[in-house]
Amino acid sequence: MKLILNTERVIGGIQKALSVIPTKTGAAFLRALWIKAEGDRVSFYSTDASIEFMGTYPAEVIEEGIIGVQAQIFYGLMSTCRENVKLEHKEADGTVSIVHKNGRCKLPVMSSDWFQQLQSFPETDSIVWRGDFFKLIVDKISYCIKESNDITAFYCIYFNKNSDNKIDICSLNGHQFSMLRFQHDDFFVKIPDKGILIQKNYLALIAKIIGNEEININFSENRLFVKNNFNEIISIPLSNFDFPNYSNFLGRLADESISTLKINRKDLLEALNRISTINNDNTSCTDFFFSENNDYITCSGVADNYGEVSEKINIQYNGNIKKITFRTIEIINIIEHFDSEELILHLTSDEGPCSFEGKDDPFYVVVVMPIRTREVTYEEQEEY
Repeated sequence: MKLILNTERVIGGIQKALSVIPTKTGAAFLRALWIKAEGDRVSFYSTDASIEFMGTYPAEVIEEGIIGVQAQIFYGLMSTCRENVKLEHKEADGTVSIVHKNGRCKLPVMSSDWFQQLQSFPETDSIVWRGDFFKLIVDKISYCIKESNDITAFYCIYFNKNSDNKIDICSLNGHQFSMLRFQHDDFFVKIPDKGILIQKNYLALIAKIIGNEEININFSENRLFVKNNFNEIISIPLSNFDFPNYSNFLGRLADESISTLKINRKDLLEALNRISTINNDNTSCTDFFFSENNDYITCSGVADNYGEVSEKINIQYNGNIKKITFRTIEIINIIEHFDSEELILHLTSDEGPCSFEGKDDPFYVVVVMPIRTREVTYEEQEEY
């Protein structure tokens, strides 16, 4: 194999390929970056046996071939080279030379016999989507995915078809639920009746590779394929768990008899940030007291040896609940994912699910369970 390539054109792809490769564990061929020269292109392949990456870029191919190199070292060397670099594989001594402007480097190579062909992007009936919208989904949904090493439906983002011919993108960690609803007719048709589950640890990697421009998406029976406009492809396995039926508690929140609160997002966020400064492991919550005339709410946080914060915020409120308690940092996190100036809260009870919505955040809802306080130093949060 012999070729000339421009480092500025390929270094980003090499870095993306590197992000897929396991650094410490796995077989040696999984820790390799595979380089294939063919026609007028060079392709870089990497996999950890679950995630697969392939990037193809222009190159001057003098002699076709395929080799594997130690990924981290190859990237380190290439990132220090400027402009054009020649790669020349010599089968006799099992090395590849990296020839640059001021000299050359030599690396051992892995035999192409170890190379396993990755799955190509299925072009038929692929879906055009926006990379920036995918990143929006990751931001608004993934923080409600459970932080755990146990791979279950609680560790996944869920794409589901609803009865309005729209798509629900959901996550649930037991006591928090987030959902963003949108319409995409081509995407809707591709989703199976059971929905699609993607593990949390794949989300950030996909967002890193795709960029903000248009992307193409397609599915096989058990994999998701994503291709950006630089012809870089990542594919990941889909999970096969059963996501909980979330229509039950969403139905409760649609009941006209529940309490409704409208409050300024900025005022609430500032008050909670001040309360969070005195929260500790024993008292990590905020009490919300509704005034007798339902025209303001008092946000209160108390912690022994830390202090007390109490703030009043004007509200519009229609309901009978007089006190409700939430974990402070969770509500801060929820509020920070909204853009609306005014938040609308639907409260089923002081111990039942409560939802957050905003006028300028259409089709986006976050549901959280309140804290049930039994003693000053004990807090309990129920799950759905």
